[in-house]
Amino acid sequence: MDVLEEYTFAELLRQFRVREGVSQQELADQLKEYRPKMHRNTIGAWERGDYLPETTELIRKIAEALLLLVQTNGHLPERSKRFCEMSHNR
Repeated sequence: MDVLEEYTFAELLRQFRVREGVSQQELADQLKEYRPKMHRNTIGAWERGDYLPETTELIRKIAEALLLLVQTNGHLPERSKRFCEMSHNR
């Protein structure tokens, strides 16, 4: 069993955000480029598991903001792929 499978999307999101030293507000601000009305309360709701981001593209933007994407070619590394897959499987 993959270690990432032991965690929910909500738990992983919070862990990756905290690891990068990014506040909920800062993450929301970074995501406003993609989704102008993004609010820190939305990030909090995702982290509580109230609901999930609605599109794979939004999840890719979250991964990018949290430095989970390989910057040189835009491909998701295996860790990020699991992060995205889990969000849609829960």
